[in-house]
Amino acid sequence: MIATQSCSLFRVIPRAFEETLDILRSSLQREGLQIICEVPFHREFRKSMGVTCRKYSVLVVWSQFETWCAVLTENDAGLLMPFNIAVKEDGNSTLLAVNNWTGRCQAGASVGVSLLVHDAEARMRRVFDACDPANLPAEVKP
Repeated sequence: MIATQSCSLFRVIPRAFEETLDILRSSLQREGLQIICEVPFHREFRKSMGVTCRKYSVLVVWSQFETWCAVLTENDAGLLMPFNIAVKEDGNSTLLAVNNWTGRCQAGASVGVSLLVHDAEARMRRVFDACDPANLPAEVKP
């Protein structure tokens, strides 16, 4: 189940952090999304402040062509793409969270932006589904 809050879509994945991150990377690629950069905050906190915390990374993701089309369509469409995916260690599970564009897309948005928002949300739901072992076919489940 994917939960929705006003600012994000999130799902708790019953997998270890590194395994979830590996599956997330390949799922994003299958959806035609590229990771521009990955910021491992837990390493940065340890390096710069000497603080140890749970593993927490943020991936900056986009579709180059769709971002270009969006920016040509709307002046502020760059606020939608690229976007961030938060990946947080949560015990033996991993929390995935991404922007909830639907909640932010106003009724007066152009057709182009509305389609971009709808497509991005559908892609992220498929990516989250692919990361969740509960969605594996029965013959693949351990």
